[in-house]
Amino acid sequence: MFKMTFYYLIRNKRTTILMILALSITFYFPLLSNALSRVLYTQMMQRAEETPLIVAAQGSRFIAVLNTIYFQSETLDPLPMRVYHELQERDNVEAIPIYNMFRASVPMQNTFTSIPIIATTHDYLHFRGLSIKEGSLFIYPGEIVLGHALAQTSGLEVGDTILSEISSLINLNTIYPLSLKITGILQKSGTVDDDMIFSDLRSGWIMSGHFHGHGTPLELGDDYILSTEKDRAVMRQNVITYTEVTQENIASFHFHGDQQELPLTAVIVIPRDERSLVITAGRINAQGHYRAHRPNTVMQEFFGIVFAVNRIFNSYFALIMSAVVCFIAIIVLLSTRLRKEEFKTIKTLGGSRFMVIKLYACEYSILLAISLLLAALLSWRTLAVVINMYL
Repeated sequence: MFKMTFYYLIRNKRTTILMILALSITFYFPLLSNALSRVLYTQMMQRAEETPLIVAAQGSRFIAVLNTIYFQSETLDPLPMRVYHELQERDNVEAIPIYNMFRASVPMQNTFTSIPIIATTHDYLHFRGLSIKEGSLFIYPGEIVLGHALAQTSGLEVGDTILSEISSLINLNTIYPLSLKITGILQKSGTVDDDMIFSDLRSGWIMSGHFHGHGTPLELGDDYILSTEKDRAVMRQNVITYTEVTQENIASFHFHGDQQELPLTAVIVIPRDERSLVITAGRINAQGHYRAHRPNTVMQEFFGIVFAVNRIFNSYFALIMSAVVCFIAIIVLLSTRLRKEEFKTIKTLGGSRFMVIKLYACEYSILLAISLLLAALLSWRTLAVVINMYL
C-alpha cells in the first residue's frame, strides 16, 4: 500500500510539490508564532525574575521595565540621584543606578549601528554576574567595556575608541560627542548584556552636559584656526569636534549645581528579603513622586497581552486550515473522477472500495507528514535566525 501510494506521488511530481508547499505554509506561521512567543517568554521572564525591583519616574510601567532591564524602547524621564542615595542609606536594600540615555555609533559590516551606552557602576556588572574576558573595567570618565557579542560582531578591541552620538538633534552646538576608549571586553553571558556598552556614570553625565571640563577645546594647530580674538578662536567649518577625557584634562572636569539632582533613568533595588521588597515598594509608591515596579509582575502582564494576541492569530490560522481542508476535500472529489480508470483496475484485481479509501488516507498522511516536517524545519531555522539577531 505504501509503495503504491509513494510511486503515485512521485509520478505526479507537480501536484505533490504544490500540495506540500500549500500545507507547509499553512503550518509554518502558527508553529513559528507559538514557538517565538514561548522563547521570548522564557528568556525575558528569566531576566525579569532575576531583577527584584526597579524605581523610575512616573510613566508607563512597560517602558520603564523594557528600558531598565532589556535596554529597549524609548528613553525615560530623568530620576534624581538623591533617590539612589536615599535607597543606599537603607539597611535592608542595595541599590544600583542606571543611566540609559545615550548611544554610540559602532562599525558593523560596512555600516554603523546605534548601540545603547549603559552608564552605571561596577555593582551592576557584579549583580548580573558579568566578568572581564580581556582588559579591565572602566575606572575614569570616557572609558567603556563592551559586551562579548558586540565585540565579536564589530571587531573592536581593547584600546580602540568610538564616539557617542550627538545628544541633541535640535541644537547641534550644545554638547559634542564624547570619545570613548575601550578598556575591556566582557565574558559571554547569553543575555542582552552581550550586545551593550557599559560606562561610568560620569561618562553619561558628560554626554548630558552635567559634568564637563574647561581648557582649550581643540588643540589642532594653526592650520585649523581662521582667526583669534582675546580668549576666543574661530575654527574652520570642516573640523570635527568632540570631547575627549585625557590624563592631562581629567582634573578640570567638574559638576555645576546640586549633585543630588544629577539625572538617572532608573535604580535597580535588591532587597534583603521579600518583606523588605514590599516595604520599599510601598513607601516609594505612597510618596507619589516616583514609581516602584516589580519586573516579573509587569512582564507577566505584558505577556498576558502577547499571548492574548497570539490566541487571536491561532484562531485565524485555524480558519485558514479549515479552508485548506475544504480545498483538499474538493481536490479529492475531483481526483476520484480523474482516477476512475485506476480504481476500476483495482476492483478488477480484487480490490475493495475500502482499499481506495486506504489509498487516499495513506497518500494524504504522507503529504501531511512531509509538510509538517518541512514547516517545523523552516520554523526552527527562522527562530534560530531571529534569536541570533535580536535576542
